[in-house]
Amino acid sequence: MLRDIKEALRLSPDDFNWQVRQVQTLLHLGRNDEALSIYNRLKITNPGDLRIQTLASTLTKIYPSTQSSMKKTTSIYKLTAADKTDVGRQRDQNEDCAYKRIEASEEGDCGLFIVADGEKPYGEVASRLTVEVISRALDSFFKPLPEHAVKKLYYEDESSNDIASSLLHAIQEANASLYKNILESGATERSMGTTCIAAVLHGANAYVANVGDSRAYLIRQGQVRQVSQDHSWVAEQVRAGLLTEEQARVHGQRNVITRCMGAHSDVEVDVFTETVQEGDVLVLCTDGLSGVVSDEEIGSIVQQYEPEESVEQLIAHANEKGGPVNITAVVARISPIKS
Repeated sequence: MLRDIKEALRLSPDDFNWQVRQVQTLLHLGRNDEALSIYNRLKITNPGDLRIQTLASTLTKIYPSTQSSMKKTTSIYKLTAADKTDVGRQRDQNEDCAYKRIEASEEGDCGLFIVADGEKPYGEVASRLTVEVISRALDSFFKPLPEHAVKKLYYEDESSNDIASSLLHAIQEANASLYKNILESGATERSMGTTCIAAVLHGANAYVANVGDSRAYLIRQGQVRQVSQDHSWVAEQVRAGLLTEEQARVHGQRNVITRCMGAHSDVEVDVFTETVQEGDVLVLCTDGLSGVVSDEEIGSIVQQYEPEESVEQLIAHANEKGGPVNITAVVARISPIKS
């Protein structure tokens, strides 16, 4: 046992092999919760690795006490949502696309929300294709089971990481489809690229994935927090301490993104998992909103109004501030199921 620990410690903590060995060592020590936590992170980035599959088998069979921890959260919530997209005041064509879907299930409502911001001149095609592929790829989340009167969330493995992994793979599938479309049409990623922000809400968890600078916000008790991370030049400067948030908002390069859908055959996707609770509001939006309406203003609006009115107010506020580009917002509110 001591030799296993020493061998694990010889490897870098960032190394996949080190982390696998760490999970194995923790299991030997009986520290199953810690092992499960690391395993859940590894499964998102390396789902097909044989060692991951072996660890999954170990966690569910040899240590059955952890099996309940791998099941989906049973918190039951009701979702209400609305989406709206607008051309803005200074553009002739709307290149954005939004999508929302909510279904009732035995585990509470399940929602899928997507926003894409295409780059002209063919951004409308890129954003629409991205939304279509992702929504189709995740359709199994809403697959009805014949023995139930209401729909039941369905997926192969009921661990929460399967949702995050499926969301990631759906976006990668959309990127591959878009890249193929670009090659076949003779266009370039500069003329047919798009951002993407997508979220699955189920139980007490929100699974958010993004490429580009479209954003996801979580508003709780008046506090606004950006969940996603912008892939843009100014965001990188802010993270490096070279620009302030205020400087980035008005910088001449603020619209330059460093990662987008369709630029390459594969794309790196950031995935985030958030625990949600009653009263929370999730907002997905393009930079047409976040670029001109402050985080505080966004939070104030969605706390005051229901989703249908919230999206109207958000779009109106962005247009009042000049509406320089297309504006899109999806607002989802989390409420308890009333008995």
